Amino acid sequence: MSTIDKYCWCLYLLAGRLPVRYGLVRGHIYDHDVLFSLASEAGLPLEETTIAEALKHRGYATAMFGKWHLGIGSNGRFLPVNRGFDSWLGTLVSHGRSCVANIPSLLHLGKLIYFYLTSKVIWNCLLIIILVPVPFRLYTRMSFLVTIVCFLIAFLVSYVMAAKFTLLGKPSCVFFRDKDILAQQYDANLYDNFTLLYTKESLDFIDRSHQKQSPFFLYVAFNKLHPPVSPSYSFKGSSNMGPYQDSLIEIDWSVGKIVNRLQQNGIDNETVVIFISDNGPQIYGPAFKDMAPPNQRGSAGAVSNNKGQIIRLRGSKMSNWEGGIRVPGIIRWPGKLPQNSTIKEVTSIMDIMPTILEIVGLPLNITNSPMDGKSLLRFASNVHANSQHKALFHYCEMSGPSAVTYGQYKLHVATSGDRGCGKNTLQTPLLYDIHEDPGETTPLCVNKYNHVVQEILHEITKHQRGRDDSGWSQFDMPMWPWLFPCANFPSCKRDFIEKMNFDDVLS
Repeated sequence: MSTIDKYCWCLYLLAGRLPVRYGLVRGHIYDHDVLFSLASEAGLPLEETTIAEALKHRGYATAMFGKWHLGIGSNGRFLPVNRGFDSWLGTLVSHGRSCVANIPSLLHLGKLIYFYLTSKVIWNCLLIIILVPVPFRLYTRMSFLVTIVCFLIAFLVSYVMAAKFTLLGKPSCVFFRDKDILAQQYDANLYDNFTLLYTKESLDFIDRSHQKQSPFFLYVAFNKLHPPVSPSYSFKGSSNMGPYQDSLIEIDWSVGKIVNRLQQNGIDNETVVIFISDNGPQIYGPAFKDMAPPNQRGSAGAVSNNKGQIIRLRGSKMSNWEGGIRVPGIIRWPGKLPQNSTIKEVTSIMDIMPTILEIVGLPLNITNSPMDGKSLLRFASNVHANSQHKALFHYCEMSGPSAVTYGQYKLHVATSGDRGCGKNTLQTPLLYDIHEDPGETTPLCVNKYNHVVQEILHEITKHQRGRDDSGWSQFDMPMWPWLFPCANFPSCKRDFIEKMNFDDVLS
């Protein structure tokens, strides 16, 4: 078993490329960091080859259980079963507070404020257009009143649509099997058992593949520990520390069950197991106002620097500080990888796809576009091998990277404090030696290290020139109500009726 420090995001794994190349990064209009509405044509482009599609060329059975969050599109064209997976059970988006909290669908001030703040570019521009003619007396009193009323109606109609067709509304809490909606506006009872469901499905898939003597690719994207966190009935109180820690124990149990099943079927030595997080912890409550209670959140990791000192990482999810993007990864491949070894070089979750392609003997050009990831297979024979990444670019929005990892150095060109992603361009960039100072507490003198800063800025310029995207974010796409998945129109509500019995899994 080998452990590695990785820079992550879930899309990196499936296609091995930076999300900015697909326009799946915050744009110029809406202040969203994820696909916020199921009623849009945004999603992982069909011309991009996923790892599941590539492995099917080698005759692999493929399955996914868990959160997708890469779009649905018209006729479900972006769903996992249309992107290389033979089967899928899971949710379209992250499970959020709206799924289980008793929040009014419309009459909620917090929702209204959030809607305005994330779309204020549109509304502020409209207000400016409306108010500019006022000093010139181009309005009559009646025409001005009518214009203001129309503005308010447009705002309220848009808010109602957002409350219905985005993550603000409970109808977005949809549970799928393949292309069929099993539950919509599901309750906490179903959510609490997601991990048990995914574990049961995973074990069944492994058994079926083994019986057919078929190679397989299994991708499990646990909804937990995304808040709000709640463990299944079997694990509540198991830690005596709270729901977050209980759920962490449940995830550990689930991974153990999957690995044990590989051993029971005698395919342990033939199977690569990769366990990784997609980002650092969310340690703040809604709207990043206050830190969440310890029993409802994780904490950024602690690593040792080049002097052997234990340093806590700065930042959290949705930031480009090390605490937001640097997470541990575990790769298990008995007989092939050296045990109890640690890879200290800079790697990324983008590296997983080219690594697996090399393992199964598929050429990297099987994909339609060059990958940003690099194969990690070289570390199997030498954990001290050098990283193939000259620079890793960390984005907050489409305009350009806000931070760059460059060997032992990391340069921030934009930040938003510790709690958010970099929106504010810095007049003087911040340079850190993350080998000595992984906690990013003491920036280096940019005058003394000007040659390093200039090298990194040159890499940013070269990277920007080589980008093959349009520069526009898919997160800015409009909502079209007819695209929204709806189990029973107009309520868009369906109860989960399948029997949940986990005795065989828990035994």
